[in-house]
Order: sequence, then structure tokens, then C-alpha cells
Amino acid sequence: MTTYYSGTVIGAVVTLGLLRRVNTMRSGGAGRHVMGATLATAGVVAFCTMTNPLYALWFVLPAGAVLLVLRVCSQLSSRALCRAGLVLCVGTALGMALRIPFAHSIVATTEDYWHLRDIGASLAYHARQVSDTLATRAGIASLCITLGMWIASIVIALAVVRRGKVVHSFIALSACLGPFIVAVAVIVMGSEATRYLQPWAFLPFLALTVLPGAEFAARGISRRILAWLPARESIGTLRAAGVVGAAIFLGVVCALTMPRINATVSVVDADLRCVTDWVDASGRTGAGLFWTMRAPKAYAADPRQIVQVDDQLHAGSWLANRHDAVNAQVTYFITDADSYPFSFPDASPAGTMDVISCGRYAIHDFYPVVAPLKPAER
Repeated sequence: MTTYYSGTVIGAVVTLGLLRRVNTMRSGGAGRHVMGATLATAGVVAFCTMTNPLYALWFVLPAGAVLLVLRVCSQLSSRALCRAGLVLCVGTALGMALRIPFAHSIVATTEDYWHLRDIGASLAYHARQVSDTLATRAGIASLCITLGMWIASIVIALAVVRRGKVVHSFIALSACLGPFIVAVAVIVMGSEATRYLQPWAFLPFLALTVLPGAEFAARGISRRILAWLPARESIGTLRAAGVVGAAIFLGVVCALTMPRINATVSVVDADLRCVTDWVDASGRTGAGLFWTMRAPKAYAADPRQIVQVDDQLHAGSWLANRHDAVNAQVTYFITDADSYPFSFPDASPAGTMDVISCGRYAIHDFYPVVAPLKPAER
């Protein structure tokens, strides 16, 4: 799981619940509620697609397939299928249209994601990833948990679908079919981005919410809580006490944890300080790959002294200020153990390079030679 996809994960889960609501509503006597739920769902779909089209892969595609399965199983009416399908299609199209005004700021294009000629390479790559994961105990444990939860979601889906309740069937089938559909789509796209397979880490767990008996257990707990609550006249006092109690609890937690948190975030580790001190003292501009240079760039006195590049010396354009690379005179590279070997042009500065070791980082200084940067690739 990666945190910069957290919004997409939350959006997929939220829309799953909203679309479940749309599927179960009836038009008779509840027209306003149906329209409100439908518009709300379409709005969320549009917003999520606008902010990250990956949402269409993680939610829209699997949800559409699940709706078709429910229709084939006669659990969903044709009218409900059309309504839900329209919500998904219109919301996705609107979201893509809303990206047009931001086209000048969006680097990745459709061609960056679709590599239909590389289906075989994608399949081989993901097979190697599974093999490498199985080479460690932690990897074996993670795969066992993931596959175990997916198998459990399949078992739950089979049990739920037999009961014929579309509310639960939609969630259960999304939980078990979603990861498989996403995996197939990623391979068909020819992608080697394993991070696109994150639905395997969260969708199967949603099946637990419709586990047979879970609804009755939740209702029983709710009844017990309601029976314990005092009379209506005391609800206001109870709420006030709850707010005060929560405020006191948060205050105590902050008082106990903030000093340690502040001390931790205030200390720059020795390796990183070694790099930033050297960069600040040099007064020159260097470069590095995204995952390597983002910490030194963040802590350098002048972040413009470190430019993001790829291994072919193209100026970086992913989560970067493109102006940093304009007329940049790069005279050193920052690398770590995970950096790809840099490919230098014919006038290679490698022969005049000094290497400054900074723990997990290394600074390759070839001053006064300047490494010519190439324009950012689109």
C-alpha cells in the first residue's frame, strides 16, 4: 500500500457504499431520495476520476462487471442496472472532462499507461514479483494472508449470493471479483506497476461487512446500546459529557506523545545531514532519481540545488517543480542502494568523478564537467 493512493482507496470504498444504496432504492414514493443518492454517487465518481483516473480501474470497471453478474443472476432489475451503469459512465466521463483544464499540469498521458504489446512482459514481470516475494518468510506470510482473505471473500460471496439479497451480493461480489478483474486489467494494459494491484489489500476485507450473521449481530449490539442509554431528556447531558471526555482524552494523549514526536521529527539522520551539508557548502546544482533525491531536496537550504532526473538524464516531471531543471548546470549526482545506474552521454564525466560517501547515500561529483540534461519526457 502507498499513501499517495489513499484518496483513491477511500473514494472506491465510499462509492461502493453509495452505489449499493442506489441499487436498492425504489422509485415509488422515494423519487427525491433516489435522485439525491444517484447525483451524490455520480458526483463522487466524477471527483475521484478527475483526481486520479486509476479510480476507474479500481472501482468503475469491477463495479460494472459485478452489476452485469447480478443482472445475469436475476438479482438486479434491468432498470437498476441501467441507472447504476449510467451513474458510473456519466460520472467517469465527467471526471475525465474535468481534467482537460488541468492538461498543462498533467504529465502522464494515455500512452504512458497502455502498452498492449507488452502483455507478455507484464505477465512475466508480475510472476517474477510473486517469485521474489515467496523468497522471504515475510513475503510468504503476506501472500498467505492476502490469498487467504481473497479465498474467504469468495466463500462469503457464494453464501451471500445464494441468499438472493442484492444489497449484500453487490458488496460480496465486488470484494472477491474486484481484485481479480484489476489484476487481469493491469496485465492486459502491459503495465509493470505493482502498486496498481492495491485492491488486493483492501477489497477482500469488505466481504466481512456482509458476512452472514454480521447484520444480526450488529442489530443486537445496537439494541443493547440503545437500552443502556438514558431517557431522551438526558441525551444532551450525555453528549456534553462525551465531548468533554473526548477533549480530555485527546489532551492527555497529545501531552504524552507530542514531545517524543517533536523530538523525532526534529532530528535529521546523520546520512541525510551529510548530504545536505555537502550540497549547501558546494553552492552547485546536482541531480538524483525521485526516490533518492526527495529527502535531500526537502532538507537542503535551497531545494533548487537538487534536480529530479531519470536514469537517462531526462528532467523529472513527476511531483516536481519543472522550473528547477531550466538551465540547470548539474555537476554531481546523488545515489543510494536502490538507484539505477545513470546512462551518461558520449562526453561521459565518469572518468573525472569523485565519490563522497554519506552512509546510505553517495555523492558523485564530476565538477567542473556539466552533465547535459534532456527535456522532460511526456
